[in-house]
This record gives sequence, C-alpha cells and structure tokens, in this order.
Amino acid sequence: MYGIKKVWATKVTEARDKDVEGLGVLRFEGDKIYKYVKYVDGNAGSAGECVAYNDANATQVVRSAAARGFAGVLLCSVTQNQYCWIQIYGPANVKAGANISAGNVVAHTATGAVTALDDTYAAADLKQLVGVALENISNGSTGKVYIKRF
Repeated sequence: MYGIKKVWATKVTEARDKDVEGLGVLRFEGDKIYKYVKYVDGNAGSAGECVAYNDANATQVVRSAAARGFAGVLLCSVTQNQYCWIQIYGPANVKAGANISAGNVVAHTATGAVTALDDTYAAADLKQLVGVALENISNGSTGKVYIKRF
C-alpha cells in the first residue's frame, strides 16, 4: 500500500528506545518536513542541535559535522541508540555556534561548535549547508533558520 501516513505513534518532539514509526520515514506537517532516524552519537543531543548522517542509508545521525553531510535538526533531547524525528525542511529553531546575521546562508561546520551553525565556512563545509538565517542569532542561542535542501 502506498501513500502518506497520517497517524503517528509519536510526537515530533519525543524520542523512543524502539523504532515505532519506520526508520527513514518522512512526515509532512504544514510547511515542515521531518525524518525518523536513529541517533547513534555517544553524547546526548538536545533540541536545536544540528546532526549529520553517519551511514550510507541516511537513517543514522550523529552530532558532529560528519563526512556524509547535514541531516537535519534535533527536536528533542535524545541519547545514544534512541529513535527520534529530525526536521529536514522548513522554518526551524536552531542553535548557533557563532553570531549569525539575518539573511546569511548558514552551515553545520566542523570548525564551529560541533552541534551548531555558523555563517562563516570553508569550501569543505559546502556539503553541510543548512539554509538561511531568518533573524540575527547570537552565539550559543537558538534562532529561526529556514532549512533548505541545496
């Protein structure tokens, strides 16, 4: 059977110890898109932090700006081997790792805070592009960013 699932077992803001939604499934709500993933980082993550893919199937994520590229933004607190939703498109609250100016393109960089955004990046960070800052965001705080797939 094909189609878009409309009934979900979890809120986008909760993590589970078991896969209850289907790993890699997409969820569309308004102008936002979410993806159900397994968090495999050894350090706990929290809402607003950027994550990167850690596997070839694009279903496992870690906090570092890993070689496989930006995956999305965590929506809840999560620990290793839990399952959760990440936001992959649309306006989101994202933690900044530097002072960011509204209108600038932002990236999940290896040189900035490991879980956060920066609007200064090198050519090597281009696979980590996230989107556009919708407002000025101070270093260490959370602000609005429009996540866009480049």
